[in-house]
Amino acid sequence: MTDEVKDEPFPMPNPDRIEPARSGDAQRPPDGPSAEMPETCTPARPPQTARLVLTLLLAVLALQVVAGMWGKSATYDERKYLGLGKYLLKYRRWNMDRTIYHPPLTYYLHAAPFFAFGWDFKADASSRVQIRAARLCVLPLAALLALYVFRWASELYGQRAGLLAAFLCAFCPNILAHAGLITADVAVTCFLFITVYYFRGLSAVHRHAQESRFSENIFPIRRIQGQARHEVHEELEAHEERRRAQGIAVPLRALRGFLRGLRVLRVGSFGCGYAALGFTVHGFRFMVYAGLAFGLALLSKYTAVFFVPILALLLLAGLAARKWPSPRRVLLHTALALLLALFILNLGYGFKGTFRAPGSGEFKSALFGELGRSRLVRTALVLLPEPFVRGMDFQQHESERAGETYLMGQVRPGGCWNYFLVAFLVKASVPFLILLVWAGISLARPKAALTWNEAFLLVPPLFFFLYMSLLNDLNIGLRYVLPAFPFLFVFA
Repeated sequence: MTDEVKDEPFPMPNPDRIEPARSGDAQRPPDGPSAEMPETCTPARPPQTARLVLTLLLAVLALQVVAGMWGKSATYDERKYLGLGKYLLKYRRWNMDRTIYHPPLTYYLHAAPFFAFGWDFKADASSRVQIRAARLCVLPLAALLALYVFRWASELYGQRAGLLAAFLCAFCPNILAHAGLITADVAVTCFLFITVYYFRGLSAVHRHAQESRFSENIFPIRRIQGQARHEVHEELEAHEERRRAQGIAVPLRALRGFLRGLRVLRVGSFGCGYAALGFTVHGFRFMVYAGLAFGLALLSKYTAVFFVPILALLLLAGLAARKWPSPRRVLLHTALALLLALFILNLGYGFKGTFRAPGSGEFKSALFGELGRSRLVRTALVLLPEPFVRGMDFQQHESERAGETYLMGQVRPGGCWNYFLVAFLVKASVPFLILLVWAGISLARPKAALTWNEAFLLVPPLFFFLYMSLLNDLNIGLRYVLPAFPFLFVFA
């Protein structure tokens, strides 16, 4: 191979000039994620063995969910939710309390069998078939969650770690239990995890990737395995300098890359990313996917709102530590992702009550009543659907008037600060807890340091547990902190 590509205007990095790694380096995953490398290049297709094991894990997950939910009667909440999505889609009315218990995405999802078979809700023995059919609608989201757990762990620690994380997800009793119920917990867990996965990708999309494809005057780079990281970067940086020396106009370059990027934009579980001159299609993809996932999370459950300060905290920490390669562009991508999520949220409600300013006297909860006095808050609430605002106010009101909490054989008034911690230790599987403790001990070693990747894995569950434990008095189940589990699967 020569140093230049004859038919192309720019020479490419020559992998033959880079010294090969020592034996075993290509097969062995790195000791840990490095801030110097692009942490979010979409992984290549996993080997056939890994794909086979992953497929078996997903099949086992599905079998466990179906076997667990098949003979169970409807829970207290399921009776209220069954068939509600058909009512909302048919009449577009949120005029009952149960229509605002949760955002409508899971209501719509569970109503799919009612539309497919022309059913009407029947509160008799025949509704058992309806319950089973509606429960099956949650199963694809549980499988999607396990797939992304595998994907994230594989990118950070290798295929074996990815399979172990997927194994923990596929055999987690809490995931299995709620994946077979007509509730919103698995849906919000899945979409929030995907949101943070793609938000993390924005921290690396402008860095040089080990494997990338280019459109319009950007050419394929072979995947280089096992080479020294700094040498790869030197090659790629030299290539960037040669491209910039050509003097191509930046606006034209950005327009070309954007138009070609739209053409090559695609969703793939293990596909390669794309980058373009002047406009990062890889970053554009991550921005779109993060916005879509967060919009769907907001449409699943109100607790998704708590991830706004989590994402803001990660964004500010990255800016302070200079982890974002292009702060201005990352801020732009984040703002566009939030706007897309807001559009998805309003679209899910059919823009019901959007641009209508609520009065301070319309709120039931003390918190929203106090916030409603602020003109700034009322202006911000105008951008949200009116049923969504009423639903958040309703849930806050329920939390404020929470009654008694049962924990460890005792009934206590109000909430209990250690409820979720105790419930987690009791209901999480023992192997998962052992691996989690082991990972924590490894991180606490003198030579170990918290990496930027691990911050994305630890900040969301820690924030979620702290909020639910200290600022929430409604202690009625571990499912309220279920979104913390997939991050811990990857970390363990």
